[in-house]
Amino acid sequence: MRATGGGDAPESTVDALEEARRMDFRPGVNKFIMLFTDVSYKEFTRFEDVQSMGTVIEKLKEDRIVVSAIVPSGYQSVYKALYTETGGVYANITKAFSSELQALISNIVSVTHGDGIWIRLSNGMLKKLEGISNKEELLELASGEYLLIGDLFLKVFTVNFFGLKIKTFKEAFNKNAVDVRITPTSGYSGGMYTVDAIATIVTEQQVDKAVLLFRLLNGNWMQYNAALDSKFIMSEFNFELPEEYPDHLSDLFIGYRANLNILDSGLREFKVVLLDKYGNIIVESEVNKVKVESSIKWTGDISPLETVTGIKDFSIVQYADILTGKDIALFLRKDGDQFPIMVDSSKQRYKHEQKNYNFSFVSNDWDAVNKKPKYINGSYWISVHIVDESGKSLIKSDERKIKINNIWISEYYNSGQNKDIYEIKKRLNELGYFGQNNLPLTVNTIFDYNTSFAVSEFKRVNGLNDSGIFKGVVCDQTWNVLFSDSALKNDKSPAVGTGEWNFQSLGGRLRFLSAAELEKEISDAKKERRSLSPSAELTKRLNLINSRIAHDWVSNGVTKTRFAKRYLDQCAKNGITPPAAYNTEAKVINALTWDDKKIEKLYANSLKFQSLDIDPRLLLAIIIQEGTGSFNTNPEVRDSNGGHYIQPDFEKDLTAALDNQFLRKANAYRYYGEQFSEFVRGLKVSQPNLTGGQGNLYQFLNYATVAATVDLNTNEIIELKPHGYMQLMTVGGKMWRLFLVLW
Repeated sequence: MRATGGGDAPESTVDALEEARRMDFRPGVNKFIMLFTDVSYKEFTRFEDVQSMGTVIEKLKEDRIVVSAIVPSGYQSVYKALYTETGGVYANITKAFSSELQALISNIVSVTHGDGIWIRLSNGMLKKLEGISNKEELLELASGEYLLIGDLFLKVFTVNFFGLKIKTFKEAFNKNAVDVRITPTSGYSGGMYTVDAIATIVTEQQVDKAVLLFRLLNGNWMQYNAALDSKFIMSEFNFELPEEYPDHLSDLFIGYRANLNILDSGLREFKVVLLDKYGNIIVESEVNKVKVESSIKWTGDISPLETVTGIKDFSIVQYADILTGKDIALFLRKDGDQFPIMVDSSKQRYKHEQKNYNFSFVSNDWDAVNKKPKYINGSYWISVHIVDESGKSLIKSDERKIKINNIWISEYYNSGQNKDIYEIKKRLNELGYFGQNNLPLTVNTIFDYNTSFAVSEFKRVNGLNDSGIFKGVVCDQTWNVLFSDSALKNDKSPAVGTGEWNFQSLGGRLRFLSAAELEKEISDAKKERRSLSPSAELTKRLNLINSRIAHDWVSNGVTKTRFAKRYLDQCAKNGITPPAAYNTEAKVINALTWDDKKIEKLYANSLKFQSLDIDPRLLLAIIIQEGTGSFNTNPEVRDSNGGHYIQPDFEKDLTAALDNQFLRKANAYRYYGEQFSEFVRGLKVSQPNLTGGQGNLYQFLNYATVAATVDLNTNEIIELKPHGYMQLMTVGGKMWRLFLVLW
């Protein structure tokens, strides 16, 4: 025999020993393992219940398996515990094997024969006869029909061998032992298995009960939850029993049976122990094994390590018949973790009569609370479990190793590297997809709202999913299309138009349209020869405002300063240090720029006013008229005319606008619009500088219109003031207030 290959020391010796231990040895024989190796060993194995050399040594000792180590002298100490604790010997693999073989033979002879007299039974087994010193004594004892020697109870009979009559022996039973049989010897998890034990006891100790022990994964033995049922089952063992027993042999035969529902798969090990009333062990059986396969089988072609991206479908067939099962689901265990966790989205109602199940695993599912993927990229073990009402796992399939490798890049999470964001923004600019401010993206490693906006536009134009958790997110499919030659360009930038505001009745709030949506609306309106929708008009005007917040522009040949800079300049002129959140142009631009989120907040906050038919779009009209991106409600920063100026804090700005324009001015217009209109027409004559407009809706809501002081008892206007606020009078000692809601 010649060995080749290798070179990958240390070797999987512990694995090999456990594999050999699990071989089907004939019952009642002496068991030996010869270990040949020239290097040290790895501790870990592929067996879940054997993780070290110490563990396998204990199992070998329990199974009474003798291991001899044939290794170089330099590794004798490495394997000393193995061969000494199991009763084996050491042999030097580098010496002449003929000389080393003698030590191995002597060890086998010593274990199997030792000193004394041995007999070979009719089944070929060798038995040592305790207390018999020579052959003559044996023949003298064997003069009758039965022979009782130590724990052996033998039947004596004669065979004819070519005319020669030879006396031989057949074991009737062991008179102080427990023999165990498990049926079936193999099957599926969740199936029923029967453990039969026959005890033949000749002892002064009284048998109190028999218990079934099974070995845990950690190597420890644990008692079955109840004592075995006792009944006479000798006939089921087909033992040939004598009709008459010798007078000195007690007639004590006890049969035990237990029906087990084995849920775990693998090589399960059992033994039966007889105890007296004090719990002392009288006798125990040898270890019995049953091979249990998982009743849940994977179907389809699944490689041992499969890379999973996006949604992956799995299918299984199950042979279990678990009446207590409630649900069946995928379970995921991160490599290195001990316990698997249920994949909630895969859970289905378990029906024991249903054989086939299909599961979809969303590997890129999003955790909205923690704003990150539910499953971070890495290696996992996936399995299918049947669980009971409490969620406890009853039966599980074999685990399959998978590797999750998703691309997920958004405002909140980056599965890759910062350079990926840089490449994304660069590519979006190349294809003509800009931010919500209609400006090219600043190419850096920051994934901001403008980047998310541009990604959404790209996905919409290219027919990719941008709904729900995937909105504005670069995932695998988006990445592949974005950096492919087939990516569609967005050559047309959104137009900034003019025109009157269209206040037609809408079923919902106005929206800030994406560049592609606006382009389509303009095209459709032209084809259908109709006016633009209110949302389109709003978007065009807000785009213009957003541009003037961040960039200088030319009007009638004069260059106008961008509003972000004007705000900081006015702060300086007023001797005010701007808040830290707005002390740079970039911060002010970010704060003032309008998008759909701001419109949604304006709409939602205006709903707290109830009972008056005033449309919240009037507030948007103010924004359009002011043109700065703000309602200009800042009392600390004044414009060149002394009026309130830009408020970059949107929350404060909106609150003040709702209070001033809705609760005060708009409410006055709501009830006294006719009088106000008459007053404004008079102002056109007396104060034309305050009423440069047409007295239209914008002018009504602008700061240059009037506010009213109203007596709420008589509903009469007491005073009208330009640049003023509506005063709520104290009448009869009570403060009367008006609260507005739009719908």
